[in-house]
Amino acid sequence: INARGSFAEIPDQAVYKLSDNFSQEELIEALESLYNSSHLREKLQKDGYKYYKNNHSPKIIAKQYASAINQFIKRPLITDNN
Repeated sequence: INARGSFAEIPDQAVYKLSDNFSQEELIEALESLYNSSHLREKLQKDGYKYYKNNHSPKIIAKQYASAINQFIKRPLITDNN
């Protein structure tokens, strides 16, 4: 991925990250590195899945939604009279 927007927040060990404005040479180097290194592919697969599981799995996202909903429920209502 390239380090643009929210993708920049993903840890480097979880993905093969290119700069925001990567060059063609950088892309070629990344693709060749991934093609030539089964160890790198396996490491990224393991670390990427661990990052996903700990941060973006449906169970984690559901807990975040529930927390946000509960926070909104606890807020005082804003009316035209206030």
